[in-house]
This record gives sequence, structure tokens and C-alpha cells, in this order.
Amino acid sequence: AVCGEAANLSVLSAATEMPRSSVVDAIDELLHRGLIRDTGDSRYQIAHDAVRQVVYEGIDEERRAGLHHLVGTALESTDSDDVEAIGYHFLEGRDPERAAAYLLKAGMRAAELNAYATAGRHLQLARLVALEADWSEEDRYQLLGQLEDVLNVLGRDRKSVV
Repeated sequence: AVCGEAANLSVLSAATEMPRSSVVDAIDELLHRGLIRDTGDSRYQIAHDAVRQVVYEGIDEERRAGLHHLVGTALESTDSDDVEAIGYHFLEGRDPERAAAYLLKAGMRAAELNAYATAGRHLQLARLVALEADWSEEDRYQLLGQLEDVLNVLGRDRKSVV
């Protein structure tokens, strides 16, 4: 439930801190019960979003934050290109240093793809999270410069978000 839409076996194994064989056994049981489905690319997702939401909300807040952090760490090593998901999991996992860094990367990637509204959302969130992180003034200044460039393309004024 913490992984989001779908997760691969490596991420599930790392996030649960269980041996891969135990995760495979649990996946088989959940597949048999119809609670999850195989998306066909060695990724699994909870069969119904309402179930995912109930399970997610049933996890204690501290445990949920810890699981998000484990998922972020697992994604770093297995799917490091998914900077948006990694940033989200570190944000929810209460790691502002790593969350801000990945959200900045996600914003820059979106800007490179001319997805400026998405870039603006990522960069604005990175700016807020960076306030909690131990970022240097220079790093924050560079982040604000990236954000200003995106907002200029969107026709918005940086003063409205600073």
C-alpha cells in the first residue's frame, strides 16, 4: 500500500525487510485471494484502490513514514530514474535532505521535457522541503533560480511563491 500504484519484487522485498522467498510466498497468497494483481512486468498492485487506501490508512503514522523511507531507499538502488517517486517517498519518509534533492531533479527533468506546470509543482515543493533540509544558501539560490525560470515560462511571478 505504501509503494503506491505498483511495485516490483525487489522494492517489496527491501521495504518489508523480508527475504525474497518470503515475499514471493506472500505475493502468491495475495494473488490467490485476489487482493493484488500481477501487472505483467514483474510488478504487483493492489487490486482495488479502496483496499489500498484502507490498508494505507491503517498503518501507524510512524511505521508508514519508516516504510516510505525504505521504499525510497529501495527505489534509489533499483529504479534510480524514477526521481519523482523517490522524492515523494523520502518526503513522506521524513528525510527532507534527500526529498528536496530528488524533487529538484524531478523538477529539472520535467522542465527539460517542457512539462513546465509539473516542473513548477516539483520545484515549489522542493523549495519548501529544502527549508527543513541542511542546504547551503548557494544550493537554495540555485533551486530558486530553477523555479524562477520555470515560473517565467508559465507567466507567473516568483514573488507569489516566495
